[in-house]
Amino acid sequence: MSGNTFTRRAALVGGAATLGVPLLAGARPAQAGTWGRIANGSHVNRRVYTGLFFGGPHNPNSVPLFTRHPLDPDRLDWTSTADIRFALQRLVGVGLNTVTLSYFGHEGDTDAFAPTWLFSRTRWPHENVPGTYTEAEQIARVRELFAVAREVGLLVAPLLEVTPNNRFFEYFPTNLDVLLDRAGWLLKHFGDEPNFLRVFDRTGKARHVLGQIEAIHLGQVDPVDFAAGFDTAARLLHQRSGHLPGWWLDPTPLPPFGSHAGPDPAALRTTSSVLGINPFNITSQSPGAAEPEEQITPDERMAYARQITRTWAASGIPYLAPLLPGYDARIVFPHLGSYGFTTDWLRQQRDLAVNSGNAGVSFTTLNGFTEGYVVYPTEENGDTITRWAAEAVDAHRAHWI
Repeated sequence: MSGNTFTRRAALVGGAATLGVPLLAGARPAQAGTWGRIANGSHVNRRVYTGLFFGGPHNPNSVPLFTRHPLDPDRLDWTSTADIRFALQRLVGVGLNTVTLSYFGHEGDTDAFAPTWLFSRTRWPHENVPGTYTEAEQIARVRELFAVAREVGLLVAPLLEVTPNNRFFEYFPTNLDVLLDRAGWLLKHFGDEPNFLRVFDRTGKARHVLGQIEAIHLGQVDPVDFAAGFDTAARLLHQRSGHLPGWWLDPTPLPPFGSHAGPDPAALRTTSSVLGINPFNITSQSPGAAEPEEQITPDERMAYARQITRTWAASGIPYLAPLLPGYDARIVFPHLGSYGFTTDWLRQQRDLAVNSGNAGVSFTTLNGFTEGYVVYPTEENGDTITRWAAEAVDAHRAHWI
């Protein structure tokens, strides 16, 4: 199962109105800081509109694997501050107020596993200089992203990716060392950035947001112990960094039909540090027994999406509803099949997210060119997905006034 996880993530490299969403348990009135709402002064008490963003120039190994090709490749190659501004301004145009920044690690995992190289040790290809960056140079490049994001009005929330060196689903909650090292590095070096996303917890206290993808456990685990691990990690990170963090959690497995053990609504609802549920991809499988992915119909995928949504939108924990225009990794993962992108699929995705996302919405990825989920204009889809994304954000804002 974990092997499938790494294979799937390596592809990025080259490798309802009927849902009955309740009021958030323990939430305070908006003027006091509502659980799950933004605490940063520029967007205080607003809902989150975000998506997973891969920062930096493309990993050279990923480019031949693109199934979607940007219409503005020269403006998305990260070779200048102006290009960074262009890429982020496009997201503001869709209506986003936050980017969820993918972080595979800064000590080599980004070079090996990430589709882009913001955190790479290897010097960026366009510099034409061999060798590696110092840690100070790595930090400076990430700070440039924060600075440009601040200029265009975007907040930044790092998301910790799983890798062969960060097997969260195996070590958590019994061993926190790797989680503390990685999350601690982010807080230490970027926690003072004014646009590092902060969100109110269930007591109305502002916390720095850290996302964790595939926040599940392989095998049996006590859900109460699993939930308590997040509070323990947050407390230790606060002691070490001086910044009080909280968590956005993805409660789903990356491999189709993987383990869902660990995250439990009742247990997580009692924690101090869980800020919201932010699933990564809720259409990767059907709701029943395991079957070959290419045999799963769009209706079965949406049935699984509604199953996950019912569980977490009604959990009493702030819920960021995921939006996925489709999936197409036919070059690296032909066995996973391609789906979505149709008018009916886009409508169902929009309606489910609009009706269930009590804390906001989150696009599965914003620039996942190797797997087809992209909100930028592309050669294959033109501006259809870009317009759909903007319409979905507008519809959500209107629904949750």
